[in-house]
Amino acid sequence: MEKSLARWCKLGEKWGAVMLIGEADIYLERRSPGDLKRNGLVSILPRGILFLTTNRVGTFNDALTSRTHVILHYELLTVQDRRTIWEKLIKKLQSERQDIYVTGAAAKKYILDDPEITEANWNGREIRNAFQTAVQLAQCSFFMERTKMRMHGRAKARTHLQEVCQMTSRYKEYRYKVLKSTEPRRAAEEKVRNDLRPLPKK
Repeated sequence: MEKSLARWCKLGEKWGAVMLIGEADIYLERRSPGDLKRNGLVSILPRGILFLTTNRVGTFNDALTSRTHVILHYELLTVQDRRTIWEKLIKKLQSERQDIYVTGAAAKKYILDDPEITEANWNGREIRNAFQTAVQLAQCSFFMERTKMRMHGRAKARTHLQEVCQMTSRYKEYRYKVLKSTEPRRAAEEKVRNDLRPLPKK
């Protein structure tokens, strides 16, 4: 892994390329005395423009942080932030897929106003995944029905979206019962990151 990373860093420098390392904590974790390979990886700091992404900032090597020119911190999503993400996904679907129908009044009201959605503390990836899954299920269901009934029209994703959201919520509730803790709480206790929302001011 060390040789591979060093090779790509050298090529990036040679080509004048902008490099991106996703989930960079895998390569650039804090040094440990007994892990010589990990120490070697941490020492590879390429010149040029390099983007690193992580959601485990607590594991990052301090030496790397001190040499980073710009650090962008993404705040926790608010209700309005999540609403905006949903709206953009719907708008994108409208422009790209005329065969999928999700913009009816009932569907938009559920997505933007139903407490089941608005109170779900989802991140952007979870919202996108739920939306894409619902769209794919709607398309599959519609094609199956169309084959049987020889019907025409557009697939409706509203029901499938509700099913996906409910399944996701039930899974999170089950994990909470098993672990007796939420994912943000565990991450904070392990000093990986702090996604805990501040208590409301009295």
